[in-house]
Amino acid sequence: MKQVYSAISAADISDAATTDQFSMEAPFAGVLRLDECYVRWTEDTGTQSSTQGVVALEVGGTEVATLTANISDSIGETQTFTASSDKYIEFAAGDDIVITIKTQASGGTVTGDGDVQLSLEYGV
Repeated sequence: MKQVYSAISAADISDAATTDQFSMEAPFAGVLRLDECYVRWTEDTGTQSSTQGVVALEVGGTEVATLTANISDSIGETQTFTASSDKYIEFAAGDDIVITIKTQASGGTVTGDGDVQLSLEYGV
């Protein structure tokens, strides 16, 4: 069974690095389909003139994908994650799926928040 889960406001690039934005314990074993995971910005991403914000996805304590926020994206713009290796990440029941701020945006106008869409497939 495939499910898209919306992690609301889970990509706040103005938060400090290592801040967990969202966490869930997988109820069943399955696959995280990184090629179908993305952020939809709900707040402009700002100029980030010194450092662009980076959002990371972790599964079972291992970073599996990142997304570097575009500069000055508008509300409604979307961005996809870049997989660290494989675009399909298997997880076990009980594994934590976490969205964290890897790098805080800095310099100029530092804003940017978005909803992360996670594509999960259970029972595979």
